Amino acid sequence: MDINTILSSTVIVAVMSGFVSYIIARRQGNLQYITGERKEWRDKIREIAHIVDGASYEKTLVILNELKLRINAFGNNAVQISYSSDAHIWELIKDLENKKPSKQELTMKQRQLIEYISLLLKYDWERSKREVKGNIYEIITKTLYLILSVYLIVCIYISRDVINVENYGWIDIFSMIGCYILMITICNILCNFEMNEICKIILKGSTKTEKDNCKIILKRKTHKKDVKGIDLRLILCYITIVISIIIFACIYIKVITIIFKMLKLGNANILFSTIIYLFAIVLYFLSKTNKIDIEYYYIRAIEEIRFKSLNCDKNN
Repeated sequence: MDINTILSSTVIVAVMSGFVSYIIARRQGNLQYITGERKEWRDKIREIAHIVDGASYEKTLVILNELKLRINAFGNNAVQISYSSDAHIWELIKDLENKKPSKQELTMKQRQLIEYISLLLKYDWERSKREVKGNIYEIITKTLYLILSVYLIVCIYISRDVINVENYGWIDIFSMIGCYILMITICNILCNFEMNEICKIILKGSTKTEKDNCKIILKRKTHKKDVKGIDLRLILCYITIVISIIIFACIYIKVITIIFKMLKLGNANILFSTIIYLFAIVLYFLSKTNKIDIEYYYIRAIEEIRFKSLNCDKNN
């Protein structure tokens, strides 16, 4: 190994180390800022919950104005009616503002608001812990994707002398590599979309009319549980994940088989690459399951509160 190779390797390692250090430092800085802002937000929300307990109607309205500035504004419209957008809190605020309740009703609605705030604080706290701790599964997944890319490049380098250029030109080879990288990127985007959007749709935590809510909640309480009391929405969410893993794996096997045949590599290479990819994608979904569980139990807790407050037994 000559001096030029050593110097080149040193420069590459130094640049990569500097880039990684920059990313880590930037992430830590952003994380500290967000953590500080969230702590201040939680303290203010707790103060609002403490003040609203037993307050008069006039004072409650003043406190509600302060609360409006601290919750998700997207929940105050006809488009975003999900619990994750605080639509249930906005619903209760409007109910209090539109009609002056009796003293007993005011006390009940204040307690309901405090329960909502308590759930919101718990939900935000779990989300903050997840962000601060980081996700080891997600880190391993990205590392495995990198290993797969490096492995493919090494395979191309090793097979450079045995590729049949008459049948497959280098443009074809690099086109397939581009398709390979694009496939992994698209699959990763689709996985993220599924975990963030599709599972939310399946869980269906949203505010509707009182009659609709009662029907939905009662149905879930009586028909949508298995013998162990597990909500079928959560089961359906995980079934969707398993189906997605199978589909992504089939697509990957198809693409990687074509590439390795062009490189004249055996089935052992295909098997190794497929196992690594399956391991990576399963870990990626596992990295998101905690988020699904938190979302699910948050929605279930809100439904229980709404079930009591909407007088569903009388409406049905």
